[in-house]
Amino acid sequence: MGFGIINEIIPEPLGGAHRDPKALSKNIKDVVVKAIEKLKKKPASRLLEDRYKKIRKIGSVLEKE
Repeated sequence: MGFGIINEIIPEPLGGAHRDPKALSKNIKDVVVKAIEKLKKKPASRLLEDRYKKIRKIGSVLEKE
């Protein structure tokens, strides 16, 4: 997250995803629905520009003087 590559970490149920796939599915759904609702508020041109900037930053390095 610190590098700006991912937006959020989806929590696993206690004991791991394999122990409670139903709870994991609910967690995934909640995160995806929240993200879609947030994205729906932006115009497509802004979404494209934001995505382009995010992808272009991946792997870049800032050097300190």
